[in-house]
Amino acid sequence: SSDLSFPLEFVAFMGDEITRPREPCKVGKHRYIWITVVPVRVYGVGQDPISRQIIVILKDDISKKWLPIAVGPFEAQAISLKLENITTPRPLTHDLFLAIIKSLGTKITKISVTALKNNTFYATITMKTENGFEEIDSRPSDAIALALREDAPIFVSEQVMEEAGIVDKPDADQKTTKLMEIQHRLQEAILREEYEEAAKLR
Repeated sequence: SSDLSFPLEFVAFMGDEITRPREPCKVGKHRYIWITVVPVRVYGVGQDPISRQIIVILKDDISKKWLPIAVGPFEAQAISLKLENITTPRPLTHDLFLAIIKSLGTKITKISVTALKNNTFYATITMKTENGFEEIDSRPSDAIALALREDAPIFVSEQVMEEAGIVDKPDADQKTTKLMEIQHRLQEAILREEYEEAAKLR
């Protein structure tokens, strides 16, 4: 089991009033380094007008930076459903996973986007178990979908925010594209429990 029982450590930067938490980042089986992280919130889900990829947009309200992360259509749907407080008749994948870990006495305490390598974002899910804290490697999209359902805080490595964060709000508000229409039809099919139609749309 991972020794992650120590709390987040807060540090103040010289010359400004911004206070950032620091947290352990696993870099080996039993080795951790401290990284400075940025608390963020999920602003929304949209489509990048240039790459046409679906993105989830994270917002740092302190530095006013935005972090767009490309996600798959089903993970985007899971995030959007929770943002819009839509409850499905039957549990979807992330709801099921959360129900299972809760039944085992485990709780998600936070998720962190820890690295950006070769244009791929990496994330971890920190869970509190009866034996302490465990850190699980995850795609950011799955981690975010779970964090929203558990109301767990979301952090981004400050280095990642510096590398990939942008100052201007992403232009990802196009809601009438064919892809978004397919996603809407998929959502409606699931809500009506028409799983056969949903499978065709996938």
